[in-house]
Amino acid sequence: MAPVLLGTRPSGPRRRGLVGPHGGSPLGAVGLRRPGAVALLRFPDTSLAPGKWRPVLLVAPTPPPHGDWLVLMISSQVQRAVPGFDEPLLPSEPDFPATGLRRPSVVRLSRLAVVEAALLKGALGEIAPERFRRITDRLARWIRTGGV
Repeated sequence: MAPVLLGTRPSGPRRRGLVGPHGGSPLGAVGLRRPGAVALLRFPDTSLAPGKWRPVLLVAPTPPPHGDWLVLMISSQVQRAVPGFDEPLLPSEPDFPATGLRRPSVVRLSRLAVVEAALLKGALGEIAPERFRRITDRLARWIRTGGV
């Protein structure tokens, strides 16, 4: 762990308690870069200003040779979920512990980004395959129909 200078505070995912069981190492170091994984990303605001460290759901890698990833933002602001569109992740659900999340959250399907794989940090966990299929089916339907 890096030394902390007096008068400074650590920032980023470690300070927020978001670093998962793999210690915040870049994804891929232990083979966790795959669709359905939950990782950390400094997710940009819609204004493209630098955002906060947030969990993201890895959806799909871009075609080679780029190595980028399509990701969906995960938020703990469950009250902002669009009913029937966004996917809640609740502690009462059987796959919640495997996500590595600490509180009720929501996968925001309308908050997508394509990012360099090197920007993905940490490896929190993953969602169940059936939940992942439900999310990607809903996302594909939304894109095909041009909206909700």
